[in-house]
Amino acid sequence: MSVPTANLASFKIPSVTNEPMKSYAPGSAERAALQAALKELRAQAPLDIPCIVNGQEIRTGIMEKQVFPHEHKTVLCNYHNADEALVAKAIDGALAAKEDWENTPFNDRAAIFLKAADLASTKY
Repeated sequence: MSVPTANLASFKIPSVTNEPMKSYAPGSAERAALQAALKELRAQAPLDIPCIVNGQEIRTGIMEKQVFPHEHKTVLCNYHNADEALVAKAIDGALAAKEDWENTPFNDRAAIFLKAADLASTKY
């Protein structure tokens, strides 16, 4: 499917396919990679996770804990919760960026989401 864009070019939207199902069977490469990632996370825990608002890291001091889903006694990270003022700041930032985003050509906006999908489907 080609979509005309403002710069008179064509942009080909990639076909949609599901990610492959992984079994994580004993001895499999995906199980070994998962175990290595868990070992690395455990060595770094507990992580400190700030709020990110308008590209800025903000540590509110309003803390919560996130535990490993398979091991509830081990804290994976401590994260900062947003308060009402911080949420309002995020909304204001989004509204300020709205016009620029709306004026960004379709193919550029699509490329951002496609890159995010590529990152989400792998380690990142």
